[in-house]
Amino acid sequence: MSTNKAKTTSTVVKLQQVEALIERLERRINRTHNAWVKACTKRRRLNALLAKEPDDERKPIAKPVELMKPDPVKPEDYGFADTIIGRDKAARAAADDPLDVRSQPWLKPRNEADEKAKADILAAKAVIKKVKAKASADKSRAKRRGELRKMPLEGKAALAAIRESK
Repeated sequence: MSTNKAKTTSTVVKLQQVEALIERLERRINRTHNAWVKACTKRRRLNALLAKEPDDERKPIAKPVELMKPDPVKPEDYGFADTIIGRDKAARAAADDPLDVRSQPWLKPRNEADEKAKADILAAKAVIKKVKAKASADKSRAKRRGELRKMPLEGKAALAAIRESK
């Protein structure tokens, strides 16, 4: 009876495998059919284009058409060019355009007091940098000599050190 149960289990598994195979093949059939329909539609469209007589619009033009360029309009042609040009120069010089690069605040001449304050700040930063570098170097030297691992003074030795430092 145990052999019969084993056959049943394997039959069920085989049946599931066959059903999965059928589903996969059906998907392939659908994809292939869709591709076939698409190819047939494309062939029909291309055959229709070949069978159609080309229109007159599609024939190449024997001589290309030259486009006329309009003459540029010059202020001198109207007799008041000097006043327009002169007014434009004066207006441009007097205008305080916020979008003009030359009128931006960072391009204006600097104040001497600002320059001095900037130099003082930079000098202070340089001094701080040097002090930090010296402290770091002293600490690394002490670490190499083993001074950081020494035990602090205790008891009578600490009192003696305090008296000597005064």
